Amino acid sequence: MEDAIHAKKIYRLFPIEQLLTEPFNALSKVSQLEVPVLYVHGDQDHDVPAYLSQRLYDASPEPKKIWFAHGADHNNIEMTQADAYAAVIESFYSAERFAKELQSA
Repeated sequence: MEDAIHAKKIYRLFPIEQLLTEPFNALSKVSQLEVPVLYVHGDQDHDVPAYLSQRLYDASPEPKKIWFAHGADHNNIEMTQADAYAAVIESFYSAERFAKELQSA
C-alpha cells in the first residue's frame, strides 16, 4: 500500500508513514498463497501503477494469471473492457474448476 501511495506524486509529501501505523506488505505475503490468484489491472492506472501488480504476480505461486486492461484506469475496467474483463474472469474460473475436477477424479 505504501508503494502505491508513494508512486502517486501528489502524495509524496504527505506523511503516510504516520498514518499507516500497521502497514500491510502484500509483496511479502503473496508467496504464501495456497489458492489460485487472478490479478487484473488497468494499464492507464495513475493511482496504483501497473508494475505493482506485476511484482505481486511475479512473487505469487502457481496457479496464477495476470491481465492488463488496455486503456483502463483505476476504476473503469468494467466500463472500458467489459467483454474482455468478463472473458478473463470466466476463463480463469473455468480453468480452475477444471483443474479441481481432474484432481478429484
